[in-house]
Amino acid sequence: MNVSLLFQQYGNSLVYALGTALLATLVAVPTSYAMARWDSVWMKMLFWCCVVLLFLPFQVTMLPEYVLLEFLHLLDTRLAILIPGMVSPLPILILWMGNKQVPGEFEDAFCLESGSLLSYFRFVLLPNLSGVIAAAFAICFLLNWNLVDPALIFLEDKGLWPLSLTLLEQEGTARLYYGILDMVPVVLLLGVVMVVMRKRSMK
Repeated sequence: MNVSLLFQQYGNSLVYALGTALLATLVAVPTSYAMARWDSVWMKMLFWCCVVLLFLPFQVTMLPEYVLLEFLHLLDTRLAILIPGMVSPLPILILWMGNKQVPGEFEDAFCLESGSLLSYFRFVLLPNLSGVIAAAFAICFLLNWNLVDPALIFLEDKGLWPLSLTLLEQEGTARLYYGILDMVPVVLLLGVVMVVMRKRSMK
């Protein structure tokens, strides 16, 4: 067992999962707001594009992503995982549903007083969507923690591999150790979610 490579790949998994979840959530917040509030043909087209992309397997989008990353000279870099992952339809649709639950009258009343959309985001929308944003972030993290196909296709350098790829190559006791280590962030994240939900239910 190469311990240095193990922790390097463990760090890669954290970078990919946390980075993709953070970037995807940052993209999803304004995108979902626009889809929920702006009644236009373009927003409806964007909504249905997200729905269609949600059901497309990675094998369908793999070739276009590979060609684009090769054109940008990003193959075999960490950005080859982060950039495609930041435009994810799932958090956009989750936050779209959350935006639909916030009454439009809140925005109208607030903007009459301040006239600032950024202030509305800061003081009204984000506090009301905090639980939905946290859920979208957690789901993105879990989906990207055990990357296999994108990392296998876009990364050749084993030093850039996530832990999940190396886990597939292990046997016996080593596989057990790798598996336990692989489960630690997931268990911690689920524990945090359970504690937050318990505190909310007690209020």
